[in-house]
Amino acid sequence: MHDNITTPRARTDLEFKRLANTGLRCRIDSLRKRSCHKLGTVVVRGHYTFTFLRDGAQTVVPARFPFSLRK
Repeated sequence: MHDNITTPRARTDLEFKRLANTGLRCRIDSLRKRSCHKLGTVVVRGHYTFTFLRDGAQTVVPARFPFSLRK
């Protein structure tokens, strides 16, 4: 039986393959934090630069990630 691979899952699988790279480096370019006491949440957003080796060549990938934490 074959899995039905959706676009989000295919993207996730690709990202995990990149993250498994032993030469992976991450630089934090900027961070912004916001908290809401009423909702009991904290959101941290940032711009990052990932650098890793692909086929022997250095690859640079800029990224943006939000992290949400709830009490």
